[in-house]
Amino acid sequence: KNGLLIRNRTAFEASRKISTIVFDKTGTLTKGSHEVVRIVPLSSDYDRTELLKYATAVESPSEHHISKGLRRKAKEENIEVPSVTDFKYNAGIGVSGTVNGK
Repeated sequence: KNGLLIRNRTAFEASRKISTIVFDKTGTLTKGSHEVVRIVPLSSDYDRTELLKYATAVESPSEHHISKGLRRKAKEENIEVPSVTDFKYNAGIGVSGTVNGK
């Protein structure tokens, strides 16, 4: 009824003795979503605003949480996001596309 499946009753009963849980996921557990924390340009070809603009544009057609986090950050910084063409999603690899001829 509530979507709970218990495969090992003994392990479930023993879980009441747990005193510490450690997670290796930053942001997704504490806030429930992905967010942009820092943008670091690795070349002088693009500044942080351009990187955010292009990354957001390429990710925009995606339904992934990373896309939503990028869109939130771009909106927060009042960045107008251009459209993307030739969008492609490659499972396990990421996305690609063309933005402003690049």
